[in-house]
Amino acid sequence: MMSKYKIIVTELDNAAHLRTALGHVAEIFSLRFEEHPEPVHLLGFQGDTRPETAHFLIRRGYLGRASNDLGWLIGPDGKISLILSDYDARQARVRDICKELKREYAAAETIARAETEGYICVSERDKSGVVQQIRLRRYQ
Repeated sequence: MMSKYKIIVTELDNAAHLRTALGHVAEIFSLRFEEHPEPVHLLGFQGDTRPETAHFLIRRGYLGRASNDLGWLIGPDGKISLILSDYDARQARVRDICKELKREYAAAETIARAETEGYICVSERDKSGVVQQIRLRRYQ
């Protein structure tokens, strides 16, 4: 039986920050993400093409044997929606990926904003690559 996808409108609204966050998440979880200028179809756990589409995605092979693709769609208003199957919403690895993505997005947003206000930013990460602290210093 196919797992139904949910479309969750998030607070995210900046594709560049999402790209940066996904890059860090890819390093932390040893996976790859795809980015497409036009939305592409997600794949179900059996490799079947699903009607849902996304601009950014993590293919199911990086998530688990019975997982579906995980995607993010940029809406016409710039809001980013998470496209997640019911099955994957219950999987610890996918929940951990989404949790870390939220942290990395916030870090990317903080750094970008601080830099536009004239700060030099240095982020400190632990051994696994997770951001622990962001240090800000004002240009003199």
